[in-house]
Amino acid sequence: MVISYDFIYRTPVLMVHANNRKGLPLEL
Repeated sequence: MVISYDFIYRTPVLMVHANNRKGLPLEL
């Protein structure tokens, strides 16, 4: 579970940071 959570948590961080420019919420 830790590996899955870490993968799901760290991976969207880059996408959310890039999508933040478009105005998407950081609450993903």
